[in-house]
Amino acid sequence: MSDRPKDISTTPPPPQLSPDDDWERHPTFRHTFLAHLPPDVAEALEQLGRGLYHLVLALPGEPHSGSWTAARLRATAADLRFQAAYLAALAQERDASSLSRSDTLLSDRAQAWSDQVQALAARIEAALT
Repeated sequence: MSDRPKDISTTPPPPQLSPDDDWERHPTFRHTFLAHLPPDVAEALEQLGRGLYHLVLALPGEPHSGSWTAARLRATAADLRFQAAYLAALAQERDASSLSRSDTLLSDRAQAWSDQVQALAARIEAALT
């Protein structure tokens, strides 16, 4: 993609999700992935993801034996651990790249956020044991 911005800060942001937003509108692809794509490609993948999600829901049988709530909470903890690792990588950018002052400040904050997200994942996992 030759028209991809060289600086990620010029990439259009992913859709803003409010706490009231229906998470099922974005069930498949992480926004951290979609941020690397032009908006029209990201939207096409979101549509594909919604279709895939609805196909999976229509499959016969139960996806897990045991507690479906616990299974979803384990999945949530795994997603949080991914986000924590992603934030930690953003924090490392301040050492590996030449960042603007504002990006350096954001990178500094990313490590604290990573730690907070890791702690939340650990609390969820502890509640499941």
